[in-house]
Amino acid sequence: MIITISGTPGSGKDTVAKIISKKFGMKLYQMGNLCRELAAKHKLTLQELNELGEKEIWIDTEIDNKTTELGKKEDNFIAVGRTAYHFIPHSIKIYLDVELDKAAGRIMHDRENRKNENIQRNIRKEIELIKERIESDRSRYKKHYSIDITDQNNYDLWIDTTKINAKQVADQIIKFIKIRITERVSQTLRNNKHEPKEYRGL
Repeated sequence: MIITISGTPGSGKDTVAKIISKKFGMKLYQMGNLCRELAAKHKLTLQELNELGEKEIWIDTEIDNKTTELGKKEDNFIAVGRTAYHFIPHSIKIYLDVELDKAAGRIMHDRENRKNENIQRNIRKEIELIKERIESDRSRYKKHYSIDITDQNNYDLWIDTTKINAKQVADQIIKFIKIRITERVSQTLRNNKHEPKEYRGL
């Protein structure tokens, strides 16, 4: 089983993914960390890296190739990233949304873990930066891959995290995944029931 988690900045993607990873004993790959490392390597803020990514595809290619490779070679993991759902199409796809004022508050509170991001001390300015980042991401992924990362139809489960904490979000996802697993097991049993005996287990 592979789970991909995408979402709005400040929606709690990484925090929720850690909870689910621990619950199911799954590996966790955080593509946002790769973005931050890439930005630091080129002495850019995350915002500057995103702006450059609108013009130069290599910014995304390095990370997206890694995501694709993971989906082909590994199993039983969680990948957190804006386009993870697209490059691992056979995953269970989750999107976490959040209202911008709540997102800004969370990001500003998490300043210590976001040292190469241009975190503002004024919430209105932070909200504007988040808007710019969302639009930058949407624009470049449409340009490079012809996808809309904010289209709900791309995901199996969409959760608004504005008024609930990370544990409550994780609980919703875990419940959904358990239902999915049950459905898949039931489908497998039904398929096996109708297979000729000589083909079972092949």
